[in-house]
Amino acid sequence: MTKKEMEDTGKFLTVKDVIEYFLENSDIEIKYFTNNDEMLLQLTPEQSYVLYRVIQESLTNAIRHANAPILQISIERTENQLLFSLENNLSRTFSFKDLR
Repeated sequence: MTKKEMEDTGKFLTVKDVIEYFLENSDIEIKYFTNNDEMLLQLTPEQSYVLYRVIQESLTNAIRHANAPILQISIERTENQLLFSLENNLSRTFSFKDLR
């Protein structure tokens, strides 16, 4: 869903929506952690859209390139930051040399 579609319909997809989509459409397990679920409800529509797209793109890339059966998403809020991390259970890393 594009930002314009979200604005036109008034429906802003959530972190849980994108995770559920990937759970239903892939063979991976996704573990999700946050230090404050309420904080996600307090994001502006713009912030929600950016977070949604970051998670969507990160999961797409992890599924395509990491071949890990389990992914872990973590979202934490500090006083003035929103921290996102995505880890796989294989501890596989990439270098620019691998991409050639």
